[in-house]
Amino acid sequence: MAVPLGTWDSVLIESKVVAVHAHLLHTGKVLLFHARATPIWSRLFDPESNTISADNQVVPNWPKQYVDPIDPIKSVYIEAPAIFCSGHCFLRDGKLLVAGGERPRPIPFEVTPPNFASGDRGLIYTFIFNPSTEEWEIPYGTNILPHRMADGRWYPTLAPVGEPISDPRRVLAISGWRKDLVQYESGNWFDVTNDDPELYNPSTGWEFFRKSTDPETYGKLPEPLTYADKEVNYPGVHVVPFGIFNTYLFIAAPSDQSYFFDWQKLYDSAHPTVTPYTRVAAASPAPSTDPSLPHFRYSAPTVLFPLNNSVQSAKVMIIGGMYKTPAPPQDPPLPDIEVLVNTTTTIELNSSAPHWTENTETLHYARVDHNAVILPDSKILVVGGNTISSDAGSILTPELYDMKNTSAGWSDLPNMQVGRNYHSTALLLPDGRVFVAGGRVRNTGDLEDDTNKSIEIFSPGYLLDGAQPELTDLSTEEVNYNTDFTVNCNMDLDSFVLIRPSSVTHGNNMEQRLIDIDVVSHEHDVYTLTSPVNASVAPPGYYMLFGLTKKEDSRSGFSNIPSVALWIKIDTI
Repeated sequence: MAVPLGTWDSVLIESKVVAVHAHLLHTGKVLLFHARATPIWSRLFDPESNTISADNQVVPNWPKQYVDPIDPIKSVYIEAPAIFCSGHCFLRDGKLLVAGGERPRPIPFEVTPPNFASGDRGLIYTFIFNPSTEEWEIPYGTNILPHRMADGRWYPTLAPVGEPISDPRRVLAISGWRKDLVQYESGNWFDVTNDDPELYNPSTGWEFFRKSTDPETYGKLPEPLTYADKEVNYPGVHVVPFGIFNTYLFIAAPSDQSYFFDWQKLYDSAHPTVTPYTRVAAASPAPSTDPSLPHFRYSAPTVLFPLNNSVQSAKVMIIGGMYKTPAPPQDPPLPDIEVLVNTTTTIELNSSAPHWTENTETLHYARVDHNAVILPDSKILVVGGNTISSDAGSILTPELYDMKNTSAGWSDLPNMQVGRNYHSTALLLPDGRVFVAGGRVRNTGDLEDDTNKSIEIFSPGYLLDGAQPELTDLSTEEVNYNTDFTVNCNMDLDSFVLIRPSSVTHGNNMEQRLIDIDVVSHEHDVYTLTSPVNASVAPPGYYMLFGLTKKEDSRSGFSNIPSVALWIKIDTI
C-alpha cells in the first residue's frame, strides 16, 4: 500500500482579514493580519474548531496625534501603526514582537516629495501581541516613549538569537527600507536599504550600534542587500547551532551575499574595526545564457534542515525563487529579465569552508512567492507561488521533499482549490495539519479586495495512514536546557521532535526549526527525553513536542504518524 498523498478540506474558511502575516501562538491559535490601512485589525483562527474569531483585535495607535488647525476632522495620528510588511518573531515569554512596516506619508501631506506618491519608507515603531490576553500592546505603554528603532524598516527580518542565554538582547532586526527617502542629483527620490543591525531587549528597547562619529563603524552590513539595483528585503536568517560558527546568525539569502554574523561582536567598542561578518562563497552559476551570473535568488524561502545533537549537522536550503539576467541590447535599454528557477541550493553551516552547492533534485515547478513548511516527519511541504512574477500563473500543486532521504526528490501532492501567490502564508498546526491563507488575486481597484480572505487546511498523508498517537502527562511545562523530562504515550513510538512555531510573511518564516530530541529510556508508556543542549540549538521560547509512530505501525508501512503536539517552554529556569 502506498503512502496517502494527503487531502485538502473541501470548505474554505472566511478569514475576515487577509493573512499577509500569520503566527502560531503557544495557545494553539493562529494570529493573522494584513495591516494595510488604519485602523489595523487582526483575527485569531482556532484550529480545534476551524473557526475565525468574531471580533477584531485592534492594534493601538501611538499617542502623538496631528491636529489639523483648519479642519479637525482630518486630524490623524502622525505615525499610525501600518505594520504592513513588518518583521516579527516570538520573545522567550511567548509574546509576538512586531517591528517596522510601512511608514505613513508625512503630516501634512504637502511635504511629500512631488515625484514620490507614497510608500517605500519604513516605520520605526514596535508592537507586541500578548497571546494570554489576546490583545495588542505598545511596549513600555502609551504614557512614556515606547520602544522604537533608530531608523525605519519596511520588509525587515527579525530573528531570535541563541547563546549566550544570559544576554537580555534576544532579537536581531536586519534590512528593510529606512524611514526617509534619499534625493539624488537627478532630483528623484528613492528608498534606501537599512544596512544597520539592531538588537532588542524587552526591558529597555532597541539598541543601535553605529557610532555617530564614524559612518563605517562596527555592526554595519558590509554592503546593502541589493542585486541588479533591486533591494533585497526579508533575508532568511538562522541561528547556527554547531561548528566553528556556533551562536552566529547566518544570513542565508540572497545567496551571493550570505554572511555568518557574530552579533556578540557588536558590543566590542574597544575594537570598532573588527568586523562581525564572514562572507561565504556564492552559489554555482545560474542556469542562464550568461554563465558568469551568480545564482542569486530572491522571492524564495530558506529552510534549516532538522537538527540532531548527536549528528551535529546544520544545513540550509534555498528553494526555487528567481534571479535577473540582462535583456538583449536595445536603445533605449530594456529592464533586466526575471528568470524563475526550479532548482534548490544548500550550504553546510558547520563545514570548515561553507559554500553553496546546487542540488540535483529539482522541483517539478519553477515558482516564486511560495511558502515552505517543515512537517513533523522531517519533510518539507512547498505550497503556493506562481510561474511568473505577478498574480497570474498560480501553481495549485504542492510538492513534498524528505530532508532525511534527499535522493527521493520532490513529489507532487493533490491540488489546492485557491491560488496562493504574493502575500500568502502557510504554517504547521499543532495537530499536524497545515494552515494556508492569503495571497494576491486580480486587483479590483479596492485597497483590500486584491487579496484573498480565505483559509484552506491541508491534511498531510501521514494523517490518513493510521491513528495518531496520544501524548499525555508531560512532567513539566517548562524545562531547562540539557535536562531530562518525561511524557506518556498510548503506543510505541519511533522518535520525538520539537518544532518552533511559525511566524511567517512573504515566504520568510522567521521562526520554524525542527529538533530531534534524544530518548533516554522507555518503560511501559513512559518516555524519558532530554531537552536540547543549548540556546543555539533551540532559542528560548515555546515549542511543539510531537511523538512519531514507527513506520511499520502505519497502514502503508511507510509513515511516521505524528501525535497532536504538546506545548513546552525551553528556557533557563
